[in-house]
Amino acid sequence: METCLNSHLSGKWYQIARSRINLKNDFSESLFYLSISCENNYDLLFVGINYDRSKIIKKFSMKIISKKEETILMIKNRCFLKRFRLLLHDKENDILIISDMRYKHILILSKKSSVNHEIMELSLSKIDFCKFDVTDIRLYSSSIID
Repeated sequence: METCLNSHLSGKWYQIARSRINLKNDFSESLFYLSISCENNYDLLFVGINYDRSKIIKKFSMKIISKKEETILMIKNRCFLKRFRLLLHDKENDILIISDMRYKHILILSKKSSVNHEIMELSLSKIDFCKFDVTDIRLYSSSIID
């Protein structure tokens, strides 16, 4: 993983799509704000916007663990520790594709609130989806444009 990844990950990320997960809160929109706290460590602020426009805000810390074969994102706060795989970081189109460690769920983030359909297809074509149930991916309203 390159050092410039650190500065490139900083900023506001929109949740474009995700696997359907049975969560207590199913948000109409989700935003992630990342800021560098030190090398390979980030402060992560999650903002979930409900359908009634009320907001849930949670603060986490995130560490990037790079290995030769994969990159792991370790996200934690006082009572939460979870590891995720970074499947794709498309720097040109500002897209991140992340999965849980068992490849059961997927999350697609973009620095743009809307992503062109062709760009999304190109990014998704770089991922081996045989481990995922792609029929279960939820797109957020107006996140993919023609």
